[in-house]
Amino acid sequence: MKIFCTITIVLLSNYAVAQEYMFVASYRPKGDGCYDRILKQIPLEKASQYDSLRRNFYTDYKASSADMFLLKPQQPSIVYSFKTKILGFSCEYLAHGIAYGATIEEATVKMKETAAKNPRNFLTPPDIAITWQGNGSSKQTLKKDYKNGVEIEYILAKQQSGKTVMLIKAVNRNKELDVVVKFKSSSQHTGMESRGEIVTEISISAGGGVSGSIPAGIYDVDFEFKPKEGAPMEVKKSIMDYMKKKTKEVIGVDKDGKIIDNRGGSGIRG
Repeated sequence: MKIFCTITIVLLSNYAVAQEYMFVASYRPKGDGCYDRILKQIPLEKASQYDSLRRNFYTDYKASSADMFLLKPQQPSIVYSFKTKILGFSCEYLAHGIAYGATIEEATVKMKETAAKNPRNFLTPPDIAITWQGNGSSKQTLKKDYKNGVEIEYILAKQQSGKTVMLIKAVNRNKELDVVVKFKSSSQHTGMESRGEIVTEISISAGGGVSGSIPAGIYDVDFEFKPKEGAPMEVKKSIMDYMKKKTKEVIGVDKDGKIIDNRGGSGIRG
C-alpha cells in the first residue's frame, strides 16, 4: 500500500482562511533618516473593518506616512515594489504601488506600463510583492465527532498560491489509546490513482491534538487505534467492539467547492 505523505504538525499561518478582503499598507516608520517603506498585510472578513484599521494605522504602527489599499473580491490586483527617490534628494528607498485589472495578467501589464511611463520614479523595475486573485475564500468548516474519542474540525482554505486544501484540527480524547487517522482515496475522488490508497495519515497521541492539512478531494476516513503500554484489557476490548460496529466515514470537497461528509452534509460558511 503506497503512502504519499504523513502529517505530524503543520503551521496554519501559510493559509488564508475566511479571507474575503485584504488590508494593505505601504508605510514609512517615524524617525529621521532614509527608510524603505514597510509593506503590511492584514486579512479581513468584512470591508467595514478597513475604516477602523485606516483610522488607527498611524498610531498603531507608528507611521509617519502611509498609502493604504483594500483588496476586494472580484478585483484581481497586484501590489509591487520598486526603488525610487524624492527629486532633489539623494535618498533612495523602497516604495510600493498597486495595479488592478480584469485578470492578474492585465494588472501586470498595467504595472509595466506605469513603470515605462514614469522612468524617473522607477529606479528599478517593479517587482510583484502580492498577487490578489480577487476570488475571495469564504470560510467553510465542518466539525465531526466520530464517536470513537476522535474529533476533527475540517476547514476549507486557500494557500497563497491559490491551491485549495482542507486544514485539519484533530483531538484524541482517548486517554489510553494512540490513534492514526488515515485518509484514503475514495471511489468518488477522480484525482487518485486507485481507490483505497492512503493519501495522508495523521498520528495523534492519547489525550493529544494535532493540526495539519490534506489536499482538496474526497476521502474514506479510517482509524487505527494502538493501546498504550500497560493499557487495561477493557481498553483493548473497546477497540474490537468499535471495529465490529464502525460505519464507513467519508470527508471531502464536492464539485461545487463545499465540504461534504458521508451524511451528505456540507460545511458552514462563515
